[in-house]
Amino acid sequence: MKLTFPKYVSKIGSNISGKAMQAAGNVYFYTQQQWNFYRNQAYAEAMMPTADDMRNIKNDWNKLIPDWASDDTFFKD
Repeated sequence: MKLTFPKYVSKIGSNISGKAMQAAGNVYFYTQQQWNFYRNQAYAEAMMPTADDMRNIKNDWNKLIPDWASDDTFFKD
């Protein structure tokens, strides 16, 4: 975002008037939105558990209620 906007402004040149200034603001807003979107997407992907983590979560959820008769088999399962 910080690199895209100056490139756009340099194309306009030093002759920034009303419409050009509004267009530059729109481009800055658009690049900021894009950056926020991809930043959030990367954060969500980084927080996603791996296959091993998912297996561990599955095992934890399936073992929340212990087997009440496990003492009969001396907890072998």
